[in-house]
Amino acid sequence: MNIYVIGHSSYGDPMVPYGDVMTIPFGESLPEDAELVVFTGGEDISPSLYGEENTKSYPNPDRDKDEVMIFNEATRRKLPLVGICRGMQLFTALTGGKLWQHVQHHTHSHSIKTIYNKDIIVNSLHHQACRPNPADYISLARSYPDRIHEAGYFPSINALGVQFHPEMMYIDSEGRVFFNTLLEEYLNLSEVL
Repeated sequence: MNIYVIGHSSYGDPMVPYGDVMTIPFGESLPEDAELVVFTGGEDISPSLYGEENTKSYPNPDRDKDEVMIFNEATRRKLPLVGICRGMQLFTALTGGKLWQHVQHHTHSHSIKTIYNKDIIVNSLHHQACRPNPADYISLARSYPDRIHEAGYFPSINALGVQFHPEMMYIDSEGRVFFNTLLEEYLNLSEVL
């Protein structure tokens, strides 16, 4: 499987067991041989993408434009998608959801409750949070006590999103194992190594 990671190659680390991981530099289009696309973390999503005024966001409009173009092409081709941090926020905005432009206490490790009714610790580097469109979202994990969405599946676009950073976790950590389980269960990926 040809897996393309947008911009930051380190975000591809957790994808290595599932295929050949390559990077699309920011500003370039989606290669023809792409079979899965990973949208990475970074600057805030522009509130204009989800119909709100900017109150506490620090967007990169050029990156938004480039990633929306890749998103549109990937969904046209019906490719599976993975979103990490900003990537999940982008999926939320582009499927009719909104974002909280600023949340507290999500810039460090914290507990989440998974769909498997298990409490695990994940890392966190985001100050924005997803308010997904409930008509196109399956919640897979939430933080507590604030119940912020930390992982979810977007069925209409065959996309898995997480707010935590599996690329910064040890391979056998609870968060990384949970991420791999979601890839296999929701995107039907199989390890090839």
